[in-house]
This record gives sequence, structure tokens and C-alpha cells, in this order.
Amino acid sequence: MPPNHQPPQRPATDGFQRYWRDLARGHGEAVPGRPWLLLILAFGCAVAVIAGAIGPWLVSEHGPMSARVTDVTSGYRTDGAFVLVAAAVAIAGLVLMIVHPDADFAPWLVCIGLGLCAVIGLLDWMFYTPRTTGPDVRPPGEVITIGWGVKIVGIAGAAGAAFGYMLVRDYDG
Repeated sequence: MPPNHQPPQRPATDGFQRYWRDLARGHGEAVPGRPWLLLILAFGCAVAVIAGAIGPWLVSEHGPMSARVTDVTSGYRTDGAFVLVAAAVAIAGLVLMIVHPDADFAPWLVCIGLGLCAVIGLLDWMFYTPRTTGPDVRPPGEVITIGWGVKIVGIAGAAGAAFGYMLVRDYDG
């Protein structure tokens, strides 16, 4: 066998193998021109944040056991109003990325908007959670629980902020 002779290569039938082979040879892009998957995931997180901002944040039960009264505090009646505004800014950034691909600040709107939602949701989740230790300041028989809305806002906001950061990092206009 001559010294420069390479054995014949089998054609790559796997799409991933072809992609990485072409990328190594300089025939491809590492980052696609449109990060559609990140856009869809960030949009889904923004929609989940809006649903959480409208949903219940606090559920309070009080009164005698025979006549329990349940009060539900929705998110938009508390800090959820700020969450709705921040999520609207994030969705505006996503729409701007699609309509005007040369707007370099649009991914920052997504990242900052959903990041604010995450901060508000996680702080409210932390502050609204009833204490299990220490003196109890609630009247006897009152039970306060955290609603699903604030949990969705905190979790989806954090995930959306991470996707927004990936959009900032990968977006090339």
C-alpha cells in the first residue's frame, strides 16, 4: 500500500454522521441561520408563564371545619401583573426576531423578559410559602397553600430565560 493511500470510506448513511463529516470538512454551519427550536421552546415558556400569571398563586382556607371558606388569589391580582408585562416583552422580542431578523437586540428582550418572570415567580414562591418552623402568626384553623400559577411562572420563566440566553448566544441575525 502506498504511504498516502487511504482506505475507501463507506458512504455515511446516518444524517448525524454526514453532518459532522461535512462540518469537519468545512462544508456546513455549526449554528443554523434560524434557531427555530429555541424560538419554539422560548415561546412555549412565555405562554406557560402567561398561563401561570393568570392562575392561582395563593389558596387560603379559614373558618370552622363545618363551614370552610376558600379564598383564591390569582396572579394578576398580585405580582402576576408585572409578569404579564415582562412576558409580553419577551413575546414581542420573539416576534421581532421572526419579522426583522437583523434586529440584534430582540434576543435580549426574550432573555431579560423571561428572566424577570423567573425572578418574580421564584421570589414570590419563596416568600409566599408558609413557614413550617417558628411562631405561627396565622389564626388557628387557617391553611395557606401555594397555587400552581406561581410555580409555573418560576419554573417556566427560568427555563425560558435559559432558552433566551441560548438565543442571545447563537443568534446571528
